Amino acid sequence: AGSSGQTLTTDGSGNISWSAAGSGTISGSGTDNYVPRWNGTTALQNSALFSNDSGSVGIGTDTPTANLHIKPATGNSRLKLESDNTSADVEMMLDSANSTRNAHITFYNAGVQKGGVGYASSDAIMKMWGGNNPADDHLCINSAGSVGIGTPSPSAALEISSADTGWRGQLMIRDTDTASTAAPYITFWDGNESGSGSTGLIGRVGSVNGSRFDL
Repeated sequence: AGSSGQTLTTDGSGNISWSAAGSGTISGSGTDNYVPRWNGTTALQNSALFSNDSGSVGIGTDTPTANLHIKPATGNSRLKLESDNTSADVEMMLDSANSTRNAHITFYNAGVQKGGVGYASSDAIMKMWGGNNPADDHLCINSAGSVGIGTPSPSAALEISSADTGWRGQLMIRDTDTASTAAPYITFWDGNESGSGSTGLIGRVGSVNGSRFDL
């Protein structure tokens, strides 16, 4: 029956015998669903990597609530992508398999969603929003590079739009340095170097242009 710690071996000629374990023996123990790691050169133990039967992976947690869930017991939680190739880019790709679905990153604090950034398929535009609704048009950038604040379809390089009767439909430029003699400015610059261009301000009510101030 052999002795404790011995293994069953063969001499290659059909003879089997018990012998002491060799240097290739592996010891140690583990827990179900944990990916094992080497502890030294001869023993295995649990690693920080957990993989459940549903295919979700946890690093630092055995209750992953997403496909990949990183939750260290101490310190900051960080994800780093790095390339040693000086001629290579580093890219994080979010790709939805259906054109009607969003691709975005959301930001939480103490379990409450505070905002997000990404592609909103409903408006076919890149967005940044505060709160928990990707449909909010807080900051939008279309494929031409035009920016909309409060609108997903800016009709100018920058358009600020709001149905609010308060301040949100206005643009305020403010110098908060009370000790400074500097004043806030808006600069209008026509790129026509010949001097034949023009700049100005136009007041508009509804679809009707009102006062115009040429500068």
